[in-house]
Parts: sequence; C-alpha cells; structure tokens
Amino acid sequence: KNLMGYTKILIGFWQVTGSFNLVFAVEWPAALREMWTIVSTFIAIDVFDFPGIACITTFVGFRDRLIYSTMLLPVASALLSLPPLYLRMRLYFKGEPRQHNSTYREAVGLFFFSLLFVMFTCYPSVSRMTLTSFSCSNLGADGSFLRSDFRQLCPQESSFESLWSGVMTFCIPVGCPAFMLLMLQM
Repeated sequence: KNLMGYTKILIGFWQVTGSFNLVFAVEWPAALREMWTIVSTFIAIDVFDFPGIACITTFVGFRDRLIYSTMLLPVASALLSLPPLYLRMRLYFKGEPRQHNSTYREAVGLFFFSLLFVMFTCYPSVSRMTLTSFSCSNLGADGSFLRSDFRQLCPQESSFESLWSGVMTFCIPVGCPAFMLLMLQM
C-alpha cells in the first residue's frame, strides 16, 4: 500500500519537473534535458487546455486561470472536510466519543483518501501553472510576454501574480508531495 503511494508521489513529482525544460528559459545540461523529455511523456492534465474548453475559455486570462487553478486544492479540501466535520459536531452534541465511532472513522478515512486522490490528479497541472508565471520571453521592443500565454505581459516582480505564484510555488509543488509523504507516514 505504501509502495503504491510513494510511486504516485514520484510520478507526480516527475511530471512537474519534466515541464522545467519547457517552462524555464535556462540552458539545461543535455543529459538533464533528455531525461526531462523522456519524463514529460507523462501527460499532465490541465482543464483549461482541453480543446473544447480551451476554445470556450479564450476570454479567461492568465491571472484568472492562476487563481482558479491554485484555489482548486483548498476549495476541494474544504468541501471534502464537511462530512467528517458534520459527524464530529453531531457526536460532540450527543456527548459521544468520536474515537470509537466507526462511521466517523470511515468518514475521516474517506476524506484523506479523496483528498490524496484530488491532490494527485491536480498536482501536475496546478504546479505547472504556478511555475509558468515565472517564464517570460523577451520580444524586443514589444516587451516581455509570458511563454504560457503570449497575450499576457510578464508580471512585474511586485505584482499580485508574481507574489501569488511565489507563495503557491511553496504550497503546491513543494507542499503537496510533503503532505502526501506525511499522510503515508501516519
């Protein structure tokens, strides 16, 4: 069971690092580029890049996609926590201990299972989204534009997008694997 969990974390981590070659305009060593090319054969699902949805959401700018993508995990976590919280409050008002209640323990177990599933499925695309906000292409007199969305000028260092992406870089690309490992250790 733990081996499967560690394998999922490793796959998600390599999906994110596999996009470094495309995201960052850095001259990486040839062996590393080749490894990332092989690793990037895993497909990171990004809802906004699906052909039908991408055509419909052309009006959605980079900032909106960044906020929607990064808020997906906290909102999903909050929604998934409602059933265990409801059961906990119900047991509290009845005066029953929650430690011995099988329904509560099952709800908590399903919460963590569902949360890890959501994190595993969203982790690569959300991580890529946060990391692409730092990748710009200088187009000379026209200015610098985001490589992920050439409609968007590169955000200034003190802009909301840069600050939000900086914080989310630690919360998602670093925090998700750390949380998954912590859950496997418990």
